[in-house]
Amino acid sequence: MKAYRIVEWEHPPELTEAPIPVPGPGEILVEVAGNGLCHSDVGMALAPAAFMEPLGWRVPFTLGHEVGGHVAA
Repeated sequence: MKAYRIVEWEHPPELTEAPIPVPGPGEILVEVAGNGLCHSDVGMALAPAAFMEPLGWRVPFTLGHEVGGHVAA
């Protein structure tokens, strides 16, 4: 799948190919029809690893939290 991802902290996000996730127990898979990126996504990409990694954020990190789609599995 195509995904706009942070692949290295403090660098601009990149359009990449990412594996399709496999849902675990109690989860669903959403086939995304559209996804919005906003200013907070850019801010995350430019943040230093010393700030983001203690919060549990790891690269590669797929951006976007305004998603529309349908349940695929």
